[in-house]
Amino acid sequence: MEAFIANIQHFNVHDGTGFRTVVFFQGCTLQCKWCQNPELKSRIPSVLYHKTLCVRCDACLQVCKNRAISITSRGELTTDTSKCSRCFCCEEECYYLARRFSSRRIELKAVLKEVMKDEIFFRRSNGGVTFSGGEPFVQHEFCLQLAKELYKNAISVNVETAGHVPWQSIEKLIPYIDTFLYDFKLIDSKKQLYWLGADTAIIMDNLKKLSAAHRRIVIRIPLISGINDTDEEFGAMMNFLDTLETIRTVHILPFHQLGSLKYEMIMENYEMSDKEVNNQARIMACAEIAKKHGYFVDIGGSSFI
Repeated sequence: MEAFIANIQHFNVHDGTGFRTVVFFQGCTLQCKWCQNPELKSRIPSVLYHKTLCVRCDACLQVCKNRAISITSRGELTTDTSKCSRCFCCEEECYYLARRFSSRRIELKAVLKEVMKDEIFFRRSNGGVTFSGGEPFVQHEFCLQLAKELYKNAISVNVETAGHVPWQSIEKLIPYIDTFLYDFKLIDSKKQLYWLGADTAIIMDNLKKLSAAHRRIVIRIPLISGINDTDEEFGAMMNFLDTLETIRTVHILPFHQLGSLKYEMIMENYEMSDKEVNNQARIMACAEIAKKHGYFVDIGGSSFI
């Protein structure tokens, strides 16, 4: 069994208890305008072109069998992704690391072998493996088999999910997951359609089902200035959480611009450059709202109770 894996990142401390090895999966069902990993939204590998590293040796042009790479009128390289077959020849030929793909197909055994290199750190720190992305449940069968293998080895597994997937994809993994890190972004339906690119009623429906079936769920809210950090919107989100059975912890994740360069690399327009970062006044106001609702609040997402 194989999956498109973007990265296996070692020694993380913000994705669950202890040291975590995070497996980043390709593919997502949402189109969040503030996404910090936009190269993982497509279900197949995205082409990333870092033009400041490109020396225009044109080696990529020469090896591209489908002629997906061409030169614009401004003398810059561009890629027609509809012609690209993901043969990875251009990436392999680029010695300056200007061209790369967001993920590769990797076999289950290879992923398991890589994460198990950190087994001693998991044992000593009460850590484990976290599935992230993208949206891990886009490749849910692979997630299920990997979680089962880790469960056999008594390794803790967390999943970071937006919940915008069929319930069955989540339900199958419940017996093998210690903690669900559940992204909760908006509750207003019009805002959902505009900012997330989808009607996300399924997110709240799945969260209701999950809270009835699993006792350890951490709500993670990426706080975006003027979008979900208002008293009205954030308060409505807390009111919804109050109707659920097992929610105790809310992580507030302040907005940043660290992923903005990636949009240029995948030739997509970035619409969030005017949004304020690290708005302390609104961060603290939203934290107080959540605390008044009785939730343990962590700003930054590193504390787990």
